[in-house]
Amino acid sequence: MSNRQVSGSLSGMSNGSPWLPTTAYAVLGLLSIGEEHTAYELKQRADRSIAHIYWAPAMSAIYTELQRLEGLGLVAHRLEPETEARSRRVYRITARGEDILRIWIEDGRHEPTVVKNTTLLRVLFGHLIDPAILARRVREHDDWARAELGRLEEALAEAEHLPGAKADYRMPQLVLEAAVTVLRAEADAADRLAARLASEAEEPPGPQ
Repeated sequence: MSNRQVSGSLSGMSNGSPWLPTTAYAVLGLLSIGEEHTAYELKQRADRSIAHIYWAPAMSAIYTELQRLEGLGLVAHRLEPETEARSRRVYRITARGEDILRIWIEDGRHEPTVVKNTTLLRVLFGHLIDPAILARRVREHDDWARAELGRLEEALAEAEHLPGAKADYRMPQLVLEAAVTVLRAEADAADRLAARLASEAEEPPGPQ
């Protein structure tokens, strides 16, 4: 990205902040917690945190955002170790990056939650198949949700001991607690729906 492009991006908003996709803010946020990280370490951290509440960015997306953020002066990198041929690139958030992240947290536009539940979409058109089959598919969703809930609860326990995190940093724990509540509600809803569908499958058909 050229200096002119960077300057144009930074001046494109009234508060002096560049326009950035949510993925970029997610990467900035991950870098704001603790010490420096490689792109691979950021991916691992995203899989343990962001994936539970938003989505898990691909490695290619993380590389793209790191390049964008460094071009804007929001992220910096160094080679570690600096003397070896196969050194690794570690990234850190800059003071400017923290300022931009803080503005986004305080003033960022609200985006409605997008629900993409393919199980419920199938049930919506379920008049075409046996309710017993639908009930089985919903049970599969319930099983997935329960397994994911177990992983979330493990992540919640780990959040209390984030390496390099600030002493007063409790946000990951609070967010994961909220995510556990949401996922438990999803599992309970799937359980109730499967029971209703199974009950309908057992009922004799009405008069023709």
